[in-house]
Amino acid sequence: MGVVLSLVASGLVLSAAPANAAVKPPPSVVDAEVLTPYQLANQVKAAEALRADLMKSGAQVAVANTRIERLSAQATRLLTNLSAARAAEVAAETKAAAQEAHLIELGLFNIDEPTGQHRKH
Repeated sequence: MGVVLSLVASGLVLSAAPANAAVKPPPSVVDAEVLTPYQLANQVKAAEALRADLMKSGAQVAVANTRIERLSAQATRLLTNLSAARAAEVAAETKAAAQEAHLIELGLFNIDEPTGQHRKH
C-alpha cells in the first residue's frame, strides 16, 4: 500500500511539474526486513563484538600515544642537553682563543705559519 501511495504521489508531482523542469526521481523505497529474535540476537552479538574490537583498538592507540609522548619528552631533554653542550663548547673555544691570543701578545706562544701549530718559546 505504501509503495502504491508513493508511486501515485510521485505521479502527481511529476504531472504537476513543468515539462522542462529538472525533477529528481523519488527516493527508492527500501523494504525493511523484519528480523527474528534469533537474527536480532546475532546482530546484537556482532555489534558487541565490533564494539569490543573498537575498544581494544582504542586502548592500543592510547598505549601507543602514551609511548610517543614519553619518547617525545625524552627527545626534548636530549636535544636540550645537546644544545647546552654545544653552547658550552662554543664558549670554551671562544675562551681558549682569547687566552691563546693573550699568550701570543705576551710572546709566550708563536704560530708556525706553514702548519698553523703553536709553539712555546
